[in-house]
Amino acid sequence: VLLTERRHLAAAPVPGHPDAWRLDLRYALTAPADRDVPLGSPATNGRPGGAGYGGFFWRAVAAEPPHAFTASADGEEHVNGSAEPWVALTGTGPGGGAYTLVFTGLGPGDRWFVRTAMYPGVCVAFAFETPAVVPAGGSRHGRHGVVVADGVLDRDAAAALAATEAAVRA
Repeated sequence: VLLTERRHLAAAPVPGHPDAWRLDLRYALTAPADRDVPLGSPATNGRPGGAGYGGFFWRAVAAEPPHAFTASADGEEHVNGSAEPWVALTGTGPGGGAYTLVFTGLGPGDRWFVRTAMYPGVCVAFAFETPAVVPAGGSRHGRHGVVVADGVLDRDAAAALAATEAAVRA
């Protein structure tokens, strides 16, 4: 056994937002009592280009490359590797329906791994630049939220959804 995982998933409507719902993900990763478990990423193993992924990962669908943004940054090159409280991804699916995804819940030392050009995805990266360790017998806990909303929302609307999500998680 490398790690034992306990996971809880819940979905619920977003109060005051009839065209949105939220996913709440909570988990604990526990190492065996006799050894530490290092968590790395392609970046910590030498791959260039900000490939610090490894952790909770959402692979989106998009007919065209989506747009990623935070409260203060725009575009994959500025959002990838950030430690902002939230990140949003807006796009249009193959059937033409527009969406906005708002992600929250970075843990201490975590970063956002974001891709839009190669494929659309957002990850809570545990080891973006340096490996993380789950100590022997210890656990790494996380709680992440994703708001899924119809339509392409602007920065203010995404920030409001992120604030709603943070209040629910508090």
